[in-house]
Amino acid sequence: MGGENLIFIFEILKKLFFIFIIISAFICQSQNPYTRAKYYFSKNDIESALASLDSCSSVKELADSALYFKAYLAIKNNHLEDAQNYCHELHKRNKDYHEVWFLKGLISSLKQRHALAAEQFTKILNYEPHHLKALYNRSLSKAMLEDVEGAISDLNQCIKLDSNYINAYYSRAYWLETLENHESAINDYQKTIALDKNFNEAYLGLAYAFNKKGDKQKACETLQQAIDKGVTVAHDLKENFCK
Repeated sequence: MGGENLIFIFEILKKLFFIFIIISAFICQSQNPYTRAKYYFSKNDIESALASLDSCSSVKELADSALYFKAYLAIKNNHLEDAQNYCHELHKRNKDYHEVWFLKGLISSLKQRHALAAEQFTKILNYEPHHLKALYNRSLSKAMLEDVEGAISDLNQCIKLDSNYINAYYSRAYWLETLENHESAINDYQKTIALDKNFNEAYLGLAYAFNKKGDKQKACETLQQAIDKGVTVAHDLKENFCK
């Protein structure tokens, strides 16, 4: 559950990177490095993007941001020791660059050090209580530590901050199901599908929740919806279950 959701984490980092490019273009003497950086980043060539920022390396705030994105790049490429070194260097350079705790939390999560990850996500949340991605990932860390109620509490806060946060609904449904709260799980799976009709995993979760609630007809109907969406495993499940 924790690994697959890291895909969504990088979306906010991408947005931060473009904000960084826009702001820093007004600080540096030339906009050309940032035009190139934006181009390379759009091509997922982050190393070239960072290399194009060298002309602004003398500006402390920009150098810190470049180091932050080197750490991000290392995480994305699963070079966790490099990422950890970049984070350490950034923290040494700038104790007030609180966003580094978010990256440290990601690194710890990938290393299966969930207690440490939860602590690190909490540190960024102490500075930025509305940091959705930190809340979401802390919920995953808590769940891995078998603190399911704590995980759900964080997901409740995510949804309070963003009522259309699809992954929070899906994750909450999953953990509610482990607590055998089938009705609430069904509601969250249905909300997930309402927000994204192509969220295939939610159909399987919904079918399972209907089955656990004892509603075989709705479970089979949901499996058929999954089949219509091209979910291969749903066909086998329906063949075996809906006879």
